[in-house]
Amino acid sequence: MKRRKLYTGITIMIVFAFTVKYFLVNYSYIPMESDFRVDITEIRALCSPGSTLPIEINTIITGEGELIPWTIAAGEKNIPNKYILTSFQVVYHDRTVMIDAPMSEQQFIESKYGKNFLKDNFKTQQKALLSADLIVFTHEHEEHMGGLVYLSNSEISTDKILLTKKQFNSSKIKKLGLTDQLLYNVEKLDYKKYFMITPGVILIESPGRTKGRQMIYVKLQNGNEYLLTGDIIRNFANIERLKNKPFLVTLFGGENIKKLGHLIRWLHDLNNSGDIFIVPSNDPEVIKDYQAKGLLGTIQ
Repeated sequence: MKRRKLYTGITIMIVFAFTVKYFLVNYSYIPMESDFRVDITEIRALCSPGSTLPIEINTIITGEGELIPWTIAAGEKNIPNKYILTSFQVVYHDRTVMIDAPMSEQQFIESKYGKNFLKDNFKTQQKALLSADLIVFTHEHEEHMGGLVYLSNSEISTDKILLTKKQFNSSKIKKLGLTDQLLYNVEKLDYKKYFMITPGVILIESPGRTKGRQMIYVKLQNGNEYLLTGDIIRNFANIERLKNKPFLVTLFGGENIKKLGHLIRWLHDLNNSGDIFIVPSNDPEVIKDYQAKGLLGTIQ
């Protein structure tokens, strides 16, 4: 009788352990239909064709690292785990817009996924930021905004830096080490759903991991359309395989797994349309593939 109770207890513990592991590591919340209500046709309608649209998008990689494979997509162990830091440059005939300013070398060394910091590329990124007419950010994390720390001590004009009010009010931005002068003098944009900041460049509100997270839509004069997603997904496989991050990762990352699932479903459906080039900031295979095809240039 005692042995039977012991076996029963052990069985219950094993079942409980496997159940907990499943929900923490293998559970992937993806809805059948997304409640992310952004109509891409409305976005396109804001971008009238003509000479005012940008002519190209360039990018540069400032750091390379690796993530733990199982943290990228729930239940998937064989997803490529290479990780990069990127900035993007939207080029017009007479001006440029920079998107994101990844972290400095010191921040990179202290990060858990940093392997190879590209010093020359970081210097090039900093020059591009200084010469830009406008700088915006997908969200307020150091791997997307940390490079501003150097610029905040330079003669850069704060009127070229655009934060959203949600980014400015986020607790995350306080940890970046930016000067109070820069933070309080930059322009703070308050918008709902989406907003065109300059012809062909539209911010799309997509909160979840941080209060100020946004995707950025870009349309070029040649008709090419891009959607820069920041780190909503770590790898394009999240979209292709319809796989969310593990619940454990979203839990410790302060991310809402349901909101993220709806975003991934929306991106999956958008990708299936085949009309827009989706650009995840941290996926080296996608970035390098787009560069090889001439869809993305290189910041010089």
